[in-house]
Amino acid sequence: MIEVSELTKCFSDAKRGTVSALNGVSFEVKPGEVFGLLGPNGAGKTTMLGMIIGLHPIDNGTLQVLGHDPWRSGTMVREQLGYAPEHHTLPPDLKATDFVRHVAELHGLPPRVANTRASDALWLVGLGEERFRPMGTMSTGQRQRVKLAQAIAHDPKLV
Repeated sequence: MIEVSELTKCFSDAKRGTVSALNGVSFEVKPGEVFGLLGPNGAGKTTMLGMIIGLHPIDNGTLQVLGHDPWRSGTMVREQLGYAPEHHTLPPDLKATDFVRHVAELHGLPPRVANTRASDALWLVGLGEERFRPMGTMSTGQRQRVKLAQAIAHDPKLV
């Protein structure tokens, strides 16, 4: 699913010069495994996720996600991924079911299938009865579950 070998990523910082976000990181995630990134603030967890979804090029080493380089084949990789961002960027007036359906359609599902999958995903995460509420009226935990529902509604290979 994910193969990382001797991965290095550096950023330029006006005050500190070159900052190493990742230095020689290696790991593998095989099908069916549950894997987490743990570490203190500044350890490179968010940078690693950004590289997995193809938002940052690597400086050194190799990274393969579902057999592809996410920087060069980002669209292909992201079509097969379910990703729930850390920060809330959810439209407050939009109903949860409309948001999840829209994201499923962006992943290529036909509207009727996307609608069914949105409802199913929201029930799965415990928001079935709340699915028609505007997201701005939901608690932080409920909004987190909406993000999880949008990440799984299109049945990705990797979440």
